[in-house]
Amino acid sequence: MKVKKWILKKLSTEKALEISQKFDLPFFLSILLEARSIKDLDSIRDFLSDEYVFRDPFLIKDMDKAVDRIKKAIDCFEKICVYGDYDADGVTATTLLYSYLEEAGADVIYFIPKRDDVGYGLNNFAIETLKEQGVSLLITVDNGVSAIKEVDFANSLGIDTIITDHHRPPENLPQAVAIIDLHQKDCHSDFKDLSGVGVAFKLVMALENDRDNMCVLIEKYMDLVAIGTIADSVTLLDENREFVKAGIKCILKADRQGLRAIMDEACLLGKDLKAQDIAFMLAPRINAVGRLGSSEKVVKLLLSKDDEDTFFLAQELGKQNQLRKNIEINIVNQVEEFINRHKLCLFEPILVIWGEFWHAGVIGIVASKLIERYGKPCIVMAVEGDKAKGSGRSVEGFSLHKAVSSCAEHLVRFGGHPMAVGFEIKSNKIEAFYQEILKFAKQEVIPPLSLNIDGKLNIDSLDIGLVKQMDLLEPFGCGNLEPMFGLFNVTLNKILPVGGGNHLKLSLEKDGKSITAMKFATCLDEFGYRAGDIVDIAFNMNCSEYMGEESLSIFVRDIHFSDLDIDEILNEKRIYDQLRRGEKCDDIGDIIPQREDFALIYRYLKSHKRWTGSEEILYFRLRSAKIRFIKLLLIIDVMEEMNLVDLNYQNGLLIIKINEIERKIDIGKSLILKKVKSSIENES
Repeated sequence: MKVKKWILKKLSTEKALEISQKFDLPFFLSILLEARSIKDLDSIRDFLSDEYVFRDPFLIKDMDKAVDRIKKAIDCFEKICVYGDYDADGVTATTLLYSYLEEAGADVIYFIPKRDDVGYGLNNFAIETLKEQGVSLLITVDNGVSAIKEVDFANSLGIDTIITDHHRPPENLPQAVAIIDLHQKDCHSDFKDLSGVGVAFKLVMALENDRDNMCVLIEKYMDLVAIGTIADSVTLLDENREFVKAGIKCILKADRQGLRAIMDEACLLGKDLKAQDIAFMLAPRINAVGRLGSSEKVVKLLLSKDDEDTFFLAQELGKQNQLRKNIEINIVNQVEEFINRHKLCLFEPILVIWGEFWHAGVIGIVASKLIERYGKPCIVMAVEGDKAKGSGRSVEGFSLHKAVSSCAEHLVRFGGHPMAVGFEIKSNKIEAFYQEILKFAKQEVIPPLSLNIDGKLNIDSLDIGLVKQMDLLEPFGCGNLEPMFGLFNVTLNKILPVGGGNHLKLSLEKDGKSITAMKFATCLDEFGYRAGDIVDIAFNMNCSEYMGEESLSIFVRDIHFSDLDIDEILNEKRIYDQLRRGEKCDDIGDIIPQREDFALIYRYLKSHKRWTGSEEILYFRLRSAKIRFIKLLLIIDVMEEMNLVDLNYQNGLLIIKINEIERKIDIGKSLILKKVKSSIENES
């Protein structure tokens, strides 16, 4: 995985001590609260309280109009359709609103478009079909705020539309009966970051309009709200935090048969459920069906009260999720094959990849994996005939939405936010889009991948008590991340492959104290570190229970050599990319390698026959040679150019295989060296 810049939060132990003494809280918990800027009595009480406080839904613009129209439809036996979306947020919102309206006596159906059929959001063909079924009121959930033409079409057919959405509205809005979107400029609700299912629940609150019934609404629907909220990665603060805390308790009761069946298939029944379990175990199963097939099956599962039916549907979700993983792995492998054939793309500030017949439902996940492997914003496009669908993910500090917006003339449609985008494009426009977005990215300063560290800890301070204090900050997720800590200057004593060689158990020691930590999804060949290395680790910790006994578990999320200057590494990599693109760059001093530099690196690599790891680890192993990182990168690429080595990437790691060469190599003929020299000369 690509080297990350660690950002250690600036904490005030004095302020933490003040919080601890003033509010009678443990010092470690006070440090974590201070790190999250939760410092005054009201904020601390609200954050740690188990009481649920929900805002008045009628503060939301148009809520009164929506309630009046829906109640009229129920009273007049009009046919209502809840029009959802195919992701976990949309599916849970559809299930919630449909089941509430059905119980309220409405004549209601639901419709969720298929991703590979009519696609996201309102669609004229679907609207026409619903009209034929007698629908006179459409209620969207998790979509619709940009559907100006589609709402006009519905109006022309005599169908009223109520929009509930959480996406940013355009300047011109659809002519709907009501638009429930908290991001409207004149909406008076002061917390805006609800998910689609969160907005749907606020509508249900308004329809019920009875605070005494809130406990009933929580019991019936908060499990769905929690799943959709976590799945959509909205910030887990304020009302969202209340939703998830209440929802997890409802999920643990397992009253909803369909959800119980999903949990059983995911081996979560009877376990202490946390937000991360929903994010990584439940939500992907619900999303998988929408990515690959029809999400209406998930709604059916969540509504079903038949044990046999729910069992088979849950098993299908599990199979679809595994199929999604296999498709994802296949696309990632194809992407790496492309990168190995076109390595120059790695020198660009943004990675843009496209391929034919890739499944559009998983390319967003693929983009996320590529960011971790190559350390830069990524866009992946699935081409099918004369059109393509794209999905992109970014790094903190670079707005991918702004970048894609700059290329809008080449796109059929697009949407998203700074960290993620989706779009559709004509296939013959891809190259023009590619050049345009590269042009935009080259004018920006794109930050490196970063990792926020809450604080430094010592080995002898690690115990279960700290984890139990951390648990008071649950649920963790976007906006309230699981605490990340750093251990610095520790000795790596032992490295033991476990889990069939797919994971590593590490023994770490400092000042006579030792701990065991796990590094998941990393095999020994990919690790690159050795016993005896002095390292820094970034880690999470939790409490595990086995045979009734609790123990502390440490999970390594990132690792560096302690005396490696990461800022220098990142800066020299940035400059090197510029040089390889033939651009002018900063004053960089002497970087042109001499023959003896090539000889030294060649001998080292030859002694390993096949070298696997990151450029940073190779640089550290060669530190006695005192060769700059930027010079090492240049040497490796020139050696490949001159056929001294075969150079490939696998899982984002460098694989170098030495070629036996009998003839003498003239390094002076290297086109790479000539291009770099030319760039330096032009700059000087």
